[in-house]
Amino acid sequence: MIYFLALLPATVLTIAGYFVLYLSNRSEGTFRTFGKYLGFGAFTLAALVILGAIFAAGSRPPSLPHDR
Repeated sequence: MIYFLALLPATVLTIAGYFVLYLSNRSEGTFRTFGKYLGFGAFTLAALVILGAIFAAGSRPPSLPHDR
């Protein structure tokens, strides 16, 4: 279930990264360099969100046996 919750911000960050890279290619000078770094930063953050969701789902505590 945590994977589905992580897909929303990761998708938004990926779309924003593509949008920033598209705009940076149309710019010149310092804005082009800053846009490239910002776009790749958005992709990196999206990947970290997905990796965090995988880690959170895989590191839940084991269920304890019930005493009867």
